[in-house]
Amino acid sequence: MSTLNVDKVDPSTGTALEIGSSGDTITIPSGATIVNSGTATGFGAALTGSTNNTIVTVTGANAIQGESTLTYDGTNLDMGDSKKIRLGDGNDLEIYHNGSHSFIADNGGGSLIIDTNNGSEVDINSGGNAEFMGRFIKDGAVKLYHNGSEKLETTSTGADVTGGLGVGTAKDLGVGIHVRTSDTGGDVHSGADQLVLEANTDMGMTMLASTSGECFINFGDSGDNDIGQMSYHHSSNHMAFKTNASEAMRIDSNGDVGIGTTDPTDPLHVVESASHEIARFHCTNTGNGATLFKIKCDNTTGGDYVSFNIDKAGYSQLNIEGDGDVKNTNNSYGAISDERIKKDITDANSQWEDIKALKVKNYKLKADDTAPTQLGVIAQDLETAGMNGLVKESKPDEGNARIHSDFGTIEAGTEDNGATPIKDDDGNITGYEDVFTEGQKVKAVKYSVLYMKAIKALQESMERIEQLEAKVTALENA
Repeated sequence: MSTLNVDKVDPSTGTALEIGSSGDTITIPSGATIVNSGTATGFGAALTGSTNNTIVTVTGANAIQGESTLTYDGTNLDMGDSKKIRLGDGNDLEIYHNGSHSFIADNGGGSLIIDTNNGSEVDINSGGNAEFMGRFIKDGAVKLYHNGSEKLETTSTGADVTGGLGVGTAKDLGVGIHVRTSDTGGDVHSGADQLVLEANTDMGMTMLASTSGECFINFGDSGDNDIGQMSYHHSSNHMAFKTNASEAMRIDSNGDVGIGTTDPTDPLHVVESASHEIARFHCTNTGNGATLFKIKCDNTTGGDYVSFNIDKAGYSQLNIEGDGDVKNTNNSYGAISDERIKKDITDANSQWEDIKALKVKNYKLKADDTAPTQLGVIAQDLETAGMNGLVKESKPDEGNARIHSDFGTIEAGTEDNGATPIKDDDGNITGYEDVFTEGQKVKAVKYSVLYMKAIKALQESMERIEQLEAKVTALENA
């Protein structure tokens, strides 16, 4: 290899000066200047014929040509689109622009680390530092921005979110967290919009605990952080509801509901120590025609059972039995009869002819073939005898319609005829209840009024007997 020292080279216009050959070193003395007089063309250093060229810094707007075109003007080093700066033996890091987007590509096996060991923070800005997009502060917060406004900041205890958080999709409901898997088109109440869960299908939330743990939803205020509470206790599998910091209701593992007791023994067990009503049923519909309170039992075997029981200190006082019998301990049945609540009081008319017109009959009930023969009157007979005031008509029910078609019709329930669905424990529809359409009214007899008519007739009989006795006595003494 040889060395060539050149003091001055002035090639003729249009000619090329080649110095050295492959492998030669060209040395320009320190302080020397390569000058383009402005009349020569193609001035500069061209590196060709090599797949891996050494990059030489050249003063002036001159190009060094190799695998990619680099232009350095003393301030900027420029590369064309899709030309990459590659670092690492395996091209582990690449920096380039593909004509549309800019990339920092980490192709290596390690991590991509942005290290600001001596700086205070790393910032991601837009618009020539016009606004922040993200800030990463050393020994401090990470801050994320939207349109120049801070939306999330990490803290030593967690993270603060400004303007709400959308999970699954962008937040568009509420002021807090909106978790949405699909849009229902619904809205939320302004008083309950801190957490919104939305799906246009089934929606649910799950709380998991250990088999001996407890799950809580607390309702608190400045005076008590759990003054209200719903809780599930996995060890005993019961759910409790607390109001005013005390348990008000419990559902045990059998599904029994206890109100005022933590140990319910029946499907509904209510305990009250205060001296006031335990239960109240109030219908405010002034035109109501529905049954307000109904007890139903599907016992069809004819066995005895009690539909309603009143117990006083462990002793039954009143039973309403399944066959309709009413029994109490003192055989006292009455009506409020204070004179002060009555008006237009007069002596009753004679009941003699009405009682004579009564047709007392024996009969059996169609609904129960095992029931004994009964003694009583027929409502239609009373109407025929002109005693319509003893007959009262009421709404029929399905049981009446099953006995006689006059009382209505019953058809199998379907999805299309408005039937009430029957659901299993998981809420799945397993069938539909029958649909009952009312027919004619059911006639009942006011037996308590009939008894009073009989008493009046008995009084009349007594008067007649006394009159006859007086006549007989007079004849005997004559």
